[in-house]
Amino acid sequence: MSEFRKIPANDPIYKQFEEDFKIELNRFEDFLKRESQSGKPSSYKRYLIRFLVHIKEIQNEDVTHLESVETVEQIERLTNLPGFPEFNRQPPRFFYSATFSAFKKYIKSIAEESVEEQHDEEVNNYLQRKIIKIDENKLVKEPTIKKSKQKFKNTLSYPRSELEMMKAKINSDWTCEISLSHNTFINEQLNKPFVEGHHLIPMFAQDQFKYTIDFADNIVTLCPNCHRKIHYGLQEDKHEMLQLLYEKRKDKYPQYKIEITLKNLFTFYNVEVN
Repeated sequence: MSEFRKIPANDPIYKQFEEDFKIELNRFEDFLKRESQSGKPSSYKRYLIRFLVHIKEIQNEDVTHLESVETVEQIERLTNLPGFPEFNRQPPRFFYSATFSAFKKYIKSIAEESVEEQHDEEVNNYLQRKIIKIDENKLVKEPTIKKSKQKFKNTLSYPRSELEMMKAKINSDWTCEISLSHNTFINEQLNKPFVEGHHLIPMFAQDQFKYTIDFADNIVTLCPNCHRKIHYGLQEDKHEMLQLLYEKRKDKYPQYKIEITLKNLFTFYNVEVN
């Protein structure tokens, strides 16, 4: 079995991992920048690459999907090896353990993001079956302290207002806000075009705001294709969509005391800033 070693950034295996996981590593670094982690995010990224090298050399294991619990478990097995504590104390002291803590927090955030997306989908599905009568007095129209997380599918998630999402669909006249040409089909139960609500500032980012972001002006309506594209599309497609939707919304956020720049929005969607 190999031993822990110092791994320079020009080491061929380091360079290979850096290239193989370029996108995921950049997402990890962007997350650390948003979270204001102690230390330098770029340094944590480099030490995460070194963890991957050690997994390969010491444990003779491959990392197939970086952003996974499996990778956390692989790193944990490394840190439990007899030689790790002494290696971790070498300059820069405890940087490996700090990197591992940051990475675990990152993986936890990915899991939370997935839960928030599921929660949005559940509300969307409910609103595809019935039109809710809007009580204007119950809508968010001013800065409103966010609610606490509640239990959702054996975990915690921020509550959603079905009224706010319904109001957003009514405001858009049941059209895709990317383009009026994106016709879908008529929902038989509602007799309205099938569109889906999407929080432009994602609900997984609610932790970063004092006031709620669950209000109609933060909910855009999209055709199913655009809704999937804003989550899973190419960088250039998401960049264009977010810029368009942000321009429509940016003047409304101050009303709710929500400070958000286009650059901030790009980081929530892991879109590189030009």
